[in-house]
Amino acid sequence: MTFQSKAHEFSTDDMFFELEKQGIFVIQFSQQINLCDMMIEIGGVPVTNNLSENSVVWDVMPRTEVKNFVRSHGIDEFPLHTDASYEVNPPKYVGLFVVKEDSKGGGLTLVSDSSKILAQLSHRSLTALNSELRIRVPLEYQKSGDEIEAPLICNKKIRYRRELLIEPNEEVIHALNEFELLAKKFQQKIMLRENSLLIFDNHRFLHGRTRVLDEQRHLKRIKFNVD
Repeated sequence: MTFQSKAHEFSTDDMFFELEKQGIFVIQFSQQINLCDMMIEIGGVPVTNNLSENSVVWDVMPRTEVKNFVRSHGIDEFPLHTDASYEVNPPKYVGLFVVKEDSKGGGLTLVSDSSKILAQLSHRSLTALNSELRIRVPLEYQKSGDEIEAPLICNKKIRYRRELLIEPNEEVIHALNEFELLAKKFQQKIMLRENSLLIFDNHRFLHGRTRVLDEQRHLKRIKFNVD
């Protein structure tokens, strides 16, 4: 799958067209960009990250000195997941801009296309993951409650972060295991370079990362919808 292009080859209309068609792409810029302005240019409506900061751009970088930090401020590997799976309406798109890449080769971005996963997922597992499941809301993101109920798969849209599921039954566990095997089968690794921008459909693509080796690694993340 090829979805990388130089910035000068794309107009903002082209970017949105590619995003709708492919669900994911990377653009390499020659310098840093204003991430919020870029999303607005392609018709995006940025989504705030949490209640306390009321910010639309989130710094993804190690902050191990901070107590009770969110996992994006750590250095550990991220398993494949979708963002904000604990929200009733997760954001449609996620953008990641690289301020400083991992100079030691860590922090590789992982992506997996759920359209390929769902095409091979058994009917039994599809049915299990299409049922209403209890999902825990992380403390730092709680707005009106500590859990929601929602299917992990609905109308070819996915929400996925396995460790947030509350007491899944054996049928669901079987389905999760099958889903994750397929997710790893279709997983790709991307080394994002400095000043590159990755945008992907959060309802279609799972993403994750390998362990961060360079604690100076710094990405900026934005979540957005499109009117």
